[in-house]
Amino acid sequence: MRSRYAVLVGLVLAAIGSIVFWTGPALAGDTPVGADELKALLSGNTAEGRYIKWETTHKMFFDASGEIRRVDSLNNEEKGEWYVNKQGELCISVRKERCSEVTMRDDGGYNASRKGTLVFTFDKIVSGNPHNL
Repeated sequence: MRSRYAVLVGLVLAAIGSIVFWTGPALAGDTPVGADELKALLSGNTAEGRYIKWETTHKMFFDASGEIRRVDSLNNEEKGEWYVNKQGELCISVRKERCSEVTMRDDGGYNASRKGTLVFTFDKIVSGNPHNL
């Protein structure tokens, strides 16, 4: 027989799992960013932040023409295309097209998530292309 403690721990973990699942891609306190707001925020500007999986920082210039130019802290450079789709997601196509939900954090930065998983952040939005990307 399972102890009462084991049952209680199981119930608590199940409750936490349910909360995480149902809160979706936005992290606690994050505010979804609308399509028009996202286009205005990025178009012609540079976003600086972190790429979570590779533990690198990045700079992305979102040209108003729809071209994106990116460099990371390992000096990897990429060019591709970007747009905001009908669902209000940021879509970036470099080698493969990927779309992410963008939310604003309480600290004024932004998180980009796919299927509930944080993929990258925009910790700072800089006017124009100061890094000549």
